[in-house]
Amino acid sequence: QLSLSWDTATDSENSSSVKYALYRDTISGFTPNISTQIDTGLTSTTYLDTGLTNGITYYYRLLTYNCNSNSRYNTDEKYGKPRDPNACEPSDTTPPDWTVTTVANLVVTPGDAQNSLNWDNASDAENSNSIEYAVYRDIVSGFSPGPSTLIDTGLISSSKLDTGLANSTTYYYRILTYNCNGNSLYNTDEASGRPKSSGPCDTGDTTPPDWTVTGIANLTITNSTVSSITLSWSAATDSENTDSITYDVYRDISTVNTSTSSLIASDLSITNYTNINLLQGVNYHYRVLAKNCVPLSRLCSDELIGTISSNDDPVTPETNIKIYPNPFNLSEEEILYIVSNVAITDVNIYDISGKIAYEFNDIDKISDTQFTLNLKHTSAGLYLVIIKADKDYIKRLAIVK
Repeated sequence: QLSLSWDTATDSENSSSVKYALYRDTISGFTPNISTQIDTGLTSTTYLDTGLTNGITYYYRLLTYNCNSNSRYNTDEKYGKPRDPNACEPSDTTPPDWTVTTVANLVVTPGDAQNSLNWDNASDAENSNSIEYAVYRDIVSGFSPGPSTLIDTGLISSSKLDTGLANSTTYYYRILTYNCNGNSLYNTDEASGRPKSSGPCDTGDTTPPDWTVTGIANLTITNSTVSSITLSWSAATDSENTDSITYDVYRDISTVNTSTSSLIASDLSITNYTNINLLQGVNYHYRVLAKNCVPLSRLCSDELIGTISSNDDPVTPETNIKIYPNPFNLSEEEILYIVSNVAITDVNIYDISGKIAYEFNDIDKISDTQFTLNLKHTSAGLYLVIIKADKDYIKRLAIVK
């Protein structure tokens, strides 16, 4: 069938008597006559011509007349070709296409061992009901679609769930749209997806966390006291394992090397750390290591040096606390002496990593103002002695043995 419509004719003298006759032929430029007339006496300006043969072109002319039989043919002959909406229009030579030519707006959403693909519907004016799609996949970006990369065809929906993939491998996709005549067009907006395990860690991640500028953590000192330094740094990022980033802090009295320097804090989920029980006048070198769950790690390159001034000792001038001998030579001496002019209430000795080496109970008391400590089995190195005396006096002294 074909649906026809036309403008309303006018007649100033007999406006209410205007009618139409319709003529049809299979030859263009035909002359209307009784043999080509298909209907007459029409008062409407529309007509549904049924019972036609699909694939045949029909040409139409129109006659308008009034009650006095005054008549006029239209000169703008029109034509149409009925067809089965599910049949293929053989004369179509144009492939389906998207709103923006060749741009399918392909989106790939990764999952566990799978990628979910979605794209825009293509359109085809001649064969709108015959549009189908084929999907191509490769592990190389910029690939050329071909038989070896075809993973599905004959799709009538603009989506595809690609399963059975290897997690942590990036897959690239292209779409072909085509119609019943085999007219086809590839999209140009290649898209990719990298499936990952549904677990908390993407073990296929091959890139360690990093900062905005590679290796630069912007490590700074935000606060210090007479025995502590507070460090702060920028947050690192990791596109595959965003939520698993933690930090380790290393310290040394020379350039930091993670194989030999002291690890003073590990698995921090925050970007700051306060290092306590430090020696006055010592240059402390710090670096931060960012790591993920794989584990992959990156050591910052902007090493920071912090020093606590000895002028910050809050012990008052009238308090006199001494430790000797210092430096301590184990080959000559074994006993360390602590003497004071006021009563000592607490003594703690820390190694260079900040761990307690000796507590008050480990130290031999001679009197309230005199104590001794046997260092025969103590390793050589730098130690911090923190002594508390009456009236909350505090003395911090470095000893070397």
